[in-house]
Amino acid sequence: MKSIRFAAAITALGLASLAISQVAKSGDAYTFRVKYTKGQKISYETTTAVDMAGMQPMKAPLTMTVTDVKNGIYTLKYTVGAIMGGKPQDVTIKMNSQGKIVEGSAAGQTMAGVGNAQLPTKAMKVGESWTQSTDAPVMGSKMKVNSTYTFKGIKTLNGQQVAEIAVKMNSTGGSGVGVTGTGTMTLMVADGTLHGSTMNIKTSMKQGSAPSATYGMKMTVVRK
Repeated sequence: MKSIRFAAAITALGLASLAISQVAKSGDAYTFRVKYTKGQKISYETTTAVDMAGMQPMKAPLTMTVTDVKNGIYTLKYTVGAIMGGKPQDVTIKMNSQGKIVEGSAAGQTMAGVGNAQLPTKAMKVGESWTQSTDAPVMGSKMKVNSTYTFKGIKTLNGQQVAEIAVKMNSTGGSGVGVTGTGTMTLMVADGTLHGSTMNIKTSMKQGSAPSATYGMKMTVVRK
């Protein structure tokens, strides 16, 4: 159960933080940049459905608040609601205009950094990809999460123009804990904020001589 809570929490926060990026056309390509305003607050609801008999979908609120903007550095406070009987958690990080985390505790960087892309330095054409590897401390060891993001293009959903990005992720290390996943997220072209996302994730966990266990789950993030 600990592995499920871990994967659900970091994935929800990671997807939300990736999604705050300004999308602007540059010739036949698009640039992605972070652009927040002080006091900005965005709320989401995350739903995690675990592929396990008797397990009901888990819902948790997620809020991102911009507490300060200074010299191109954004101070962001994340609040994630209780998951599976756990306590709500607050973490604060600082991020630059390319989505790179420049300051934050280990816990904050884990929760807001896993799955959060350091945005590409060049404009991206439809079909182009960028990659990132993020170190995440877990269970006393360091897990490396490798992510690939592919820009699929611009389309209209529910009357909103959005940019679609395909996501693939896998991990190495992690002292017996492994995460793989595929999914899609959409960003509102008008301001780059998250329109919605869906991720299908598999978490494997092995402890001592016990057989390894694998959990499948589907996570959606919806803006409120």
